Amino acid sequence: MKRADNSYRLMDCFLKPNSFKVDTINIHFVLFIRMKISVLVVTYNHENFIGKCLDSILNQVLSYPIEIIIGEDHSTDRTFEICELYQQKFPETIQLISNVKNIGLIQNQLNLIKIASGDYLAFCEGDDFWTDRLKLKKQIDFLDNNVDYGLVYTDYDVLYKNKITHKYKQNVNKLTFEGDILTESIYTLIPMTLTICFRRSILDNLFFKYMDDLYFKTFDFPMCLWLSNKAKIKFIPDSTAVFRVHSESITNSFNPEQGFAFAMSHIYMRRKFISMYPEHRALFEKMYPSLAKEILYNAYVFKYNKKYGLLAYKFLKKNFTISLQDIIIFNYLNGDLGYYFCKILLKLIKLIKRIKKMMTLKTESHIEFLTHYSTRKWL
Repeated sequence: MKRADNSYRLMDCFLKPNSFKVDTINIHFVLFIRMKISVLVVTYNHENFIGKCLDSILNQVLSYPIEIIIGEDHSTDRTFEICELYQQKFPETIQLISNVKNIGLIQNQLNLIKIASGDYLAFCEGDDFWTDRLKLKKQIDFLDNNVDYGLVYTDYDVLYKNKITHKYKQNVNKLTFEGDILTESIYTLIPMTLTICFRRSILDNLFFKYMDDLYFKTFDFPMCLWLSNKAKIKFIPDSTAVFRVHSESITNSFNPEQGFAFAMSHIYMRRKFISMYPEHRALFEKMYPSLAKEILYNAYVFKYNKKYGLLAYKFLKKNFTISLQDIIIFNYLNGDLGYYFCKILLKLIKLIKRIKKMMTLKTESHIEFLTHYSTRKWL
C-alpha cells in the first residue's frame, strides 16, 4: 500500500478544511475546537501490539472527546495498515501521521506534541497498553482541581516473557516521589512515560530547543526532568498500564557500543539542562561523584570505551573518596583483572555488604529487645 508523504504538507491542513485526503491516508485535524486531552502514540514495527494499545485508549471512560494522534514511523511490517484501519473506523478521534522516512522516537514524539491540541497530554507507545479505563479521568480530575500541580503519574505493571510484575514502582523500583521532585529527577527517571498526564501549557519554545538534540538517546528522561522543574508532580498508586519488554524494546536491544552511548547521553542531557538553568548548578555539582561512578560502572557493564571509565576513576581518586568496588573496576579496565574475576569480586563485595547489613539489623533488634526487657524489669 502506498504511503503518503505528509512531512511537507502539515501546514496545508491548517489552511484547508478540517479534513483532507492525501493518497491513501485520511488525516483529521480538529482546528477550531480546543480538545481537553490529546493522547500521543508513537509506533514502529508494532504490528503485534498496536491494536491492543489503541483499544486501551479508546476504552477510556470520559465525559468529553479524546484526541488520539498516531506517529507511525515508516514501519517495515503491517503497523501502518493496522493504524490506517483504526483511523478509518474512528475518523473523528484518530489522526494518523505516517512519516515518509524513519525519523526516530524523539523527533516523532516532538512532532506529535506540536500537532496536539489538547489542554492535557498523555503518552502510550505502540507496544504498551493501558489497563485502567479511568486512568485519564483520575489524572485530569486531579489536575483540574489542583492548579499548582502540572503532572500526574501512576504505578504500572511490567510484562516480560509472559510474566507480569505488578505495581513495579512500589514493589521493585520504589521511586514514588511527589511534590517538588527536581532533585530526585536529576538523578533518575521517576515517572514512566506511559503513565503520565500533564498540562500542555508547561511546554514552551525552550522545551523544544532542549529536546531537539541529536545527542539525546531517549525521550522520557529529559522530558520528565524538564517537567519536574516547571511544576509540582502527583503520584497515584493505582497501576493503570502495562510496560511491555520484548526483543525489539529499546531498553532490551543494546549492543555494548549503543549501551555506553545511551549511558553517556543521560549525563549529557543533565549537563545541557543545567546549562539552560544555571541556578541549579550547585545541584549538578553534588552529582559529580555519582556521575563519575556511573561512567566507570557503565564502562565495565557494557565492556566498551574503557578510556572514559579510566578518566572517571582518575577524577574520583583525585577529588573524592573511592570505594573498593571502584578500585576493582579500575583494575579490570586497566587490564590487570579479567572480566569474570572482576565480576566474582564485585558479587562477593555485594554479598559481604548484605551480610553486614543483616548483622547490623540483628544487633539493633537485639539491643532494642534488651533495652525493652531491662526497662520492664526495673519497672
